[in-house]
Amino acid sequence: TVDQRTFLSTWAETVSDSALNLEACQSSVHLSSSLDTMEHRLRGPTADISRLLQTFISQCAVPDGPVREMLQRIQQFKPRSLSAWAKLKYMGQQGSNGGVDCGYTMLPPFENPALPL
Repeated sequence: TVDQRTFLSTWAETVSDSALNLEACQSSVHLSSSLDTMEHRLRGPTADISRLLQTFISQCAVPDGPVREMLQRIQQFKPRSLSAWAKLKYMGQQGSNGGVDCGYTMLPPFENPALPL
């Protein structure tokens, strides 16, 4: 869909392209066997990945609540690295508006592992 292309283009410009310049960043692309879902995943130092995500989210005009929550969680747990992903769902399925998703995972070790979620 047009929305999926815009989402992926924004991700590519603000996250993927910038991640290429980061030495410690790993990148992978996953396709479902039915080819209706595609996911791009990055893994790298917390400061780098969180900065890329903040840039991406600001370009998507998402309310700032999710960014604040992410930064609070990072401050609480202090993970050394993050994983971030962008996913396109229901690609090419007739009668579907398609779907998009992005998110992050804090990866251990944590400086403050005993804090409650």
